[in-house]
Amino acid sequence: MFFETKPFRVPLFQRSKIISDDGWSVTFLGRDSAVYEEDGRTIEFGIDVGGGFLTIFHSGLRWDELKGTPLLPDEDMRITFNLMDAFQWRGFVVDIAT
Repeated sequence: MFFETKPFRVPLFQRSKIISDDGWSVTFLGRDSAVYEEDGRTIEFGIDVGGGFLTIFHSGLRWDELKGTPLLPDEDMRITFNLMDAFQWRGFVVDIAT
């Protein structure tokens, strides 16, 4: 049998970080926020974690370096799916709140 595995890992001394083999990562900053990092850029966004559930507060995702510029629709969708995959890989039931 062959099973597809997700290309993620968690550093030994940085348990709050999920690293993708595709070149991006997401780090829990606490119970209510996280940061997505890709190509030297970051997006800080709100989350709510509890009881095995994780809600991503999606409205207004923007690269921190380009504060006034919203993400392009295809980039927004790609990043949202990246976040969902990573959090589901960690065992959370994921919801998106807009």
